[in-house]
Amino acid sequence: MPILVRAFIRAPLTRWLYPTVGGRGSHLRMMFSQLIDDAGNGSVVLAYQGGTAVGAVLWKTCPARDETAPAVTGFSTVDPGNARLAELADRLAHCHPAEPHECLQALAVLPDREGQGVAGALLASATTRAPMSRFLLTPGQLWGLLHRLGYRPCGEQIVLPHAGPRLQPFWFAAPLPQPKETKR
Repeated sequence: MPILVRAFIRAPLTRWLYPTVGGRGSHLRMMFSQLIDDAGNGSVVLAYQGGTAVGAVLWKTCPARDETAPAVTGFSTVDPGNARLAELADRLAHCHPAEPHECLQALAVLPDREGQGVAGALLASATTRAPMSRFLLTPGQLWGLLHRLGYRPCGEQIVLPHAGPRLQPFWFAAPLPQPKETKR
């Protein structure tokens, strides 16, 4: 979890969620602890360089959702008194796909390792596991990378109030299974 906190402490979304610097680190530790617990059957993948963890990605497996049931996200229970986190959870829930998929909960790269391909390697590692569609919501700095990896925008950008960042939902469709050849 320290890598997640170090990578996110100065991120625009974190600064919007927790505008007061003082408690930002403790709020992030609490948030990531809850997200890791909620991930359940998802996965956490770490990237190492020279024996040191420099990046992490956290995926949560989401089953098919009943369209008539209210949409909820793991963010809604993390910090119940935080109106901005509740706003983010609400916006995320409304753009979340109903079909089964993996949802990106966090993608973290240490600040001194950004731009070295760590984020791309972490995202690409998901394609080596079982084929599954993937959903994520991200600010602008990753959009080019996501396009190169085959992700496509899905839905309208989310513009958070109070000078918050713009977030774009992205979708990666699972490859269709190839028919098996049969011998005659």
